[in-house]
Amino acid sequence: MTERMKSDHPGQAEKGFSLWQDAWRRLKRNRMAMASMAVLGALLLFSVFGPFLTGHDFDAIDLDYGVREPNFQHFMGTDLQGRDLMTRIMYGGRLSLAVGLVATLVSFLIGVAYGATAGYFGGKLDNLMMRFVDIMYAIPYMFLVIILLVFVDGLKAKYGWEIDTIYLLFIALGAVQWLTMARIVRGQVLSLRKKEFVEAAHSIGVSSMGIIFRHLIPNALGPIIVYSTLTVPAVMLEEAFLSFLGLGVQAPQASWGTLIADGARAMSVYPWLIVFPGLFLGATLFSLNFLGDGLRDALDPQTRKV
Repeated sequence: MTERMKSDHPGQAEKGFSLWQDAWRRLKRNRMAMASMAVLGALLLFSVFGPFLTGHDFDAIDLDYGVREPNFQHFMGTDLQGRDLMTRIMYGGRLSLAVGLVATLVSFLIGVAYGATAGYFGGKLDNLMMRFVDIMYAIPYMFLVIILLVFVDGLKAKYGWEIDTIYLLFIALGAVQWLTMARIVRGQVLSLRKKEFVEAAHSIGVSSMGIIFRHLIPNALGPIIVYSTLTVPAVMLEEAFLSFLGLGVQAPQASWGTLIADGARAMSVYPWLIVFPGLFLGATLFSLNFLGDGLRDALDPQTRKV
């Protein structure tokens, strides 16, 4: 039972809160979640608009200037080729955030549709679909991503395809992250498919696909949103790992993962090359995880005050 706003006029009906209004009010009381939203907003602005303010080019190599520690001209120093590190971190943030968001969207679309279909129809179809998910779970997903990237790179070389590696990352990472999403959505749909509003939709002739996408999925959005916010940092971390291995973003592009990989090779002599991109990646991952925890608490009906 949700809280109600007291009316200023006697006899006037009290105004209630919807689920989303109540969740937003609870989220605002979570200081860590709100601070994380502020940090993420600042990082997004830093990555998108920052390069226009630094006065340095992303890939302007100056071997004569070389690597320099942080100074008033280059606030985060320069890399081994004399490029401004802060500008490269800004551009790297664009790629890292884009990979996390787009791969999560791919995971969202596949997992929600797959899990909702399995949960709604049930029976043999559900059993067959979920056994396929179990088989996919048995394969180490990071190895699967690496195999997909190497396989497509081989096809690119053989047939001369012009496919940017960044798009392969979007597809590969999203294609292996949907499994847990599908299980979560299936569980939610199984608990909702016998509800009265579904029976009412059946009685007026709504199609099965209409019930799934217009009625069941919208009513299961709470857990889906929470898991999506926790998927973004997982995908970003996987992209950083792949870039560290040389399988992710390729030069001249750079992500936080490639910057960390470059800095790791010289961190004993030039520590700022790994410290600054590592701090930005860590702050983003922490913020997304805290925001996910806050959304889980705000949307969990078991924790709402009666």
